[in-house]
Formats: sequence, structure tokens, C-alpha cells
Amino acid sequence: MRLTVKNLGVISKAEIDLSKDLILLTGENNTGKTYLAYVIYGVFSPYWIDNSNVIQWTYAKEDYGLSSRSETWEFNILDKFKEIISYSLKFSIPIKFAVRTDFFKDLELSVSCEENSLIAQELLEWEISESEKHEPNPKSGDIIGYESYIEKKENSLNVKISAKSTENALFPKKGIEVYFLARKFRELIQQSKSAVFIPTERTGINLFHKELSLIKNKTFDSLLSNGKSQELLSFFNTRFNKYPKPIKDALETAQNLDAIQKQKSEYAYLADEMEANFMGGKVQMNDDGDIQFRPDNSDKSLEIHLASSSVKSLATLSIYLRHIAKKGDFIIIDEPEANLHPNNQIKIARFLARLVNEGFKVMVSTHSDYIARELNSLIMLGSGKKKDPETTKGLLKKYKEYQENQFLSHDQVGVYMFRQGKDVEGVKVDEAGFEIATIDETVERLNETSQNIYYELFD
Repeated sequence: MRLTVKNLGVISKAEIDLSKDLILLTGENNTGKTYLAYVIYGVFSPYWIDNSNVIQWTYAKEDYGLSSRSETWEFNILDKFKEIISYSLKFSIPIKFAVRTDFFKDLELSVSCEENSLIAQELLEWEISESEKHEPNPKSGDIIGYESYIEKKENSLNVKISAKSTENALFPKKGIEVYFLARKFRELIQQSKSAVFIPTERTGINLFHKELSLIKNKTFDSLLSNGKSQELLSFFNTRFNKYPKPIKDALETAQNLDAIQKQKSEYAYLADEMEANFMGGKVQMNDDGDIQFRPDNSDKSLEIHLASSSVKSLATLSIYLRHIAKKGDFIIIDEPEANLHPNNQIKIARFLARLVNEGFKVMVSTHSDYIARELNSLIMLGSGKKKDPETTKGLLKKYKEYQENQFLSHDQVGVYMFRQGKDVEGVKVDEAGFEIATIDETVERLNETSQNIYYELFD
């Protein structure tokens, strides 16, 4: 699957290959990496495919009225999938970004799927045979009434939908099939993929989510007890909805940790590995869902605010892996290097590769030269395993910190460069890895300046 966006904030154009297992967004500050990460999160989040948004698009320029019409449509479901996802995302973005509707007025967005892509295969294998009757409810503003039947056979991309409006119901002249399919696509994405967004704000969320929830609840109680329902609605609109959807999702997860801790993921062993290898202790939760950290060789747990900044930064990923993670999830991490010493930045690069080889899709935005260089080493080792396995075995004996479950193939990796005033550029990734020009240029300039200062003053 490929996502193409134009005029997304400062991004004039970006085309991202979402079929890659590891995607790196890198480059200068204030060039739109986080904006694009939010949109990609939306592609893999079923609630962004919102029926109301789809209906708004479908009916915006169509007349509709009382009708007893019946219609039958037959079409290619892959083509319709691309159409619905693209338009639903575009209409969802201002709401999910918590901005005015005209903020992205020039945005162009499209999703494309090749016939050999994973989503095309899922659509091919998908089987539907479903009838439904829906009565309009004028009191709730629901004006559509219909009887419908959807049919799609396995190993076919052809879909047939029959629909008939119920008596005295409003029915659009065309496009009603989009309404039916939007819900089915939500179900498909919910079954096949789930995205988790770990934002740069994760440390603050872990520290202050209880306080944020308490303030919100006290405000609600105060407004309700004084009969100020209109003020309550205003509070919702101006306060609760001011966060972009990925941040709200992360905040909601943090506020539900008391329930989440009762779950156990089949990938809890990855949390164990991460904590043992570069956290120096265990991330825990008490009965109230408060995050704690127990250092190795200690029988006392620290409240999260007393733990190191690296622990605060990594705790969210540990909790996700131990309690939430599912096979095939898409993990999106904004600046995984935040608060980490270079040695731990190198370790986190290996762990990202480890996640990929465990079947996760991973995307990170990063400024870390250490992460980029270590991923290059893992790509070279992955290439070496195929081209020269004996030499690669010798390298593993020499550098014992590497494991084969960290190796990457170059065709698994997509790297994208963000620069001020330029289109987002895909970076070539080959058997020797990739080069990030902006980081390399900065490192070279720093080395040259430092050497010149030294020789001028001390040599």
C-alpha cells in the first residue's frame, strides 16, 4: 500500500511505501514528520474510517429525497477500498488533528494498493454474505432507511450490493454502496491490523495523566451540579478536543492502566528482554494503574516520577508489549532516542529490528545518527548472511552483542528524508544500508570545526 499526500502542513508532497516492515522518517525539525506520522496512524486505525465522514463526502453534491428506489451495484472491491480510505481519511484529518476544518483545505490524499499487496490479498480472501434492515429515526437525525444485501465470495474481488429504500425514507441518487462498505472496511482493518502511537509526549503522559483526568472530572462535576450543560459542551469542544487523536489515544491508554494491567500479551517476553538489556529493572503497575519501576537488585519499587528519564521514556513501550501487543500490530514511535544515552540508542535500534523480525510493522521518526548507523550494520549483517554466511558467523563471534534475530533485509526498510521547502524524498536503501545526508553533513561539519579549533589553539 502506498500513501500519497500533498499540502499537508509544510509538506508539499510525500509518497510513502507502507508495505515496508521498518519505516524511518528523518530530517530537519519542523518539516512535517509528526504530521505525516499522524496520518499514517490513521490509515491503520479503523475509527478514522468514519461513516458520517464518508456519507458527508458521498452526499455533499448529490440531491436526495423521498424514494422507493432499489439499486444494485457490482464493482471491484480493491478499487472501492482505495477510494473510501482516501476520502474518509481526508475528511477525518481536521477532526483527528483537532484543528479548524479549513486548516488543511488544500490537502490532497490518496491510498493505492497493488494487486499483490497484503491488503489486496486480505480483500481477496474476505467473504461477505450479509443482509440488513435499517429504519430511519427522525428524532436522532437519522434520515436513511433501507434493506440491503452484500455478497462477496472468497478468492474474488467482485462485490455485489443490492439495496432498497424503506417507505418514506430519504435515499441518495447514488453512492449508497459507499455507506455499506465503509462499515465493512472498518471491520476488516480492525480484524487484520491495529496501530499504536507512542508520542514524544509519552513521558508527560505517564507522569500527569491522573492529574489531567482528575481536573477534567472535577470540572465536569462542577458544571453539571450547577446545571451548566452549555458550558460543559463548550468545555468538551475547547479543552478535551484540543489534542490530536494519537495523543488522546495515548492519554486514554494511560488512564486505563488499572484495567490494562490485567491483560497479558503473548509478547510479554519482549518486554522482559527490553527491561533486562537496557532499562536495568522492571516496569510495574500497582492496583490503581500507577506506573512504578523496580531496579535490578532492589526489593523496592519507585514511583515513575522518581525513575530515570530513560525509564520514563521507555515505560510506554514496555507496558504495550507486556499487556496490549498483538501479532501484526503497527508500532509508531516518535523519537525513540529521547532521553537515551548513545549506548542505549544503539540498543534501541537493535530492538526495533527485533520487533520487525517478530512480525510487527515499525515506524519511527528519528534524528539519531546512532540509530541510523546501527540499522545500517543490521542491514549489512542481513545481507552478509545471504551472500557470505561463513564470514557473517565470524562477525557474530567477534561482536557478541549481535543476534541473528536482529538482522534486517534491505528490502524490508523504507527511509524518508524531510527538508525545509522540499518534497519528502525517498532514500535509497541497498545491501550496505542507507545514508542520511542531513545527519552526515552535520556530523562532518561538527568534526571539521572541532578539529580546526583544536589545531588553532593547542597544536
